[in-house]
Amino acid sequence: MDISVIIVNYRLAEFIKKHLCLLWQESVPLEVIIIDNSCHPKETAILNELAKHPLVKIIINQKNKGFAFACNQGVKIASGRYIFFLNPDAYITKGALKTLLYWAKKLNADAIGPKIFLDEKLSFPQPPAYPSTFLNICLHCLFPRLYSYFWRYYSERFWQAEKPIKVNFLSGAAFMIKKELATFDERFFLYFEDTDLFLCLKKAGKKVYFCPQAKVVHLFDLSPSTQKLYHLHLSEKQFYAKHYPYLKHLIFWLQKHKITYKDKQALCLKDYLKQNPPSCCIDISTSADFVPFIRGKLNPLSLPSAIQRMQDKLWVRIISLRHTYMLHLYRCFLSISQLSRDRHKIIS
Repeated sequence: MDISVIIVNYRLAEFIKKHLCLLWQESVPLEVIIIDNSCHPKETAILNELAKHPLVKIIINQKNKGFAFACNQGVKIASGRYIFFLNPDAYITKGALKTLLYWAKKLNADAIGPKIFLDEKLSFPQPPAYPSTFLNICLHCLFPRLYSYFWRYYSERFWQAEKPIKVNFLSGAAFMIKKELATFDERFFLYFEDTDLFLCLKKAGKKVYFCPQAKVVHLFDLSPSTQKLYHLHLSEKQFYAKHYPYLKHLIFWLQKHKITYKDKQALCLKDYLKQNPPSCCIDISTSADFVPFIRGKLNPLSLPSAIQRMQDKLWVRIISLRHTYMLHLYRCFLSISQLSRDRHKIIS
């Protein structure tokens, strides 16, 4: 068995059932392990039906002990050399697992992640995972304008990559990792368990890659829950207490007194949509400094579900002509740099 796909379900059994066929279309030996945290008879009935497939294993938990705990349950019974964690509100596109497996073996990657989109038309790519390191947090809080420019071009490099690139953090929505490294800290009930894992991999000098050829759709925030914000703040505190025990109070102080910076072109998305805007390329973010942000061609009549639900909490800016030229120059710079590195490798 090459890959064990682990999905932790929370009241999305119908969604998983609908998209499970996409996994069987992959031409790699795999199994699917679904752990149910719903504690609901309807969900149990659907998953027991899926368990009739010979390559599907089901674990029904009588009590929800958290996402990290459920993932570790799946890893313990997994047969694959690689573990592919997939959120219950996400699904793969054709060839994604085969591509990830190919590059994982070729690069001897300890972990590798796909390019993730927030809509079914693959028009809104998810931004790079935010690196929650002490230095990163300080730069963001103390120099938000400078950090905003840095993040813009970091995201551009991330989105424009055509071959796998080395990174430190990946999105927990979908990624592949060697089985011996696939262990989450169960103190994190929900959120930050992936950030914690990749920071531990970074400290251990492990190789983590982003693979743009493999694509996954993540219909963000479909799971119904009223306690997500509570678990987010709790996990954030646990994360800083674990990795920066002597600096956690400074980190919270910096975040509380963060210097605000608003891009001049930024508007509230809800107000922007009232102006009946034409379809155009825009950036959308939860913060006015656009860290992080997603980019895509906005069609007011067909917004991704996550954006539609949060439009009163989002900021938007139109990609200006000047910005487009700057991005074009930056892409040229990246291309020239890559050619220079390739030439140096050939000569050496």
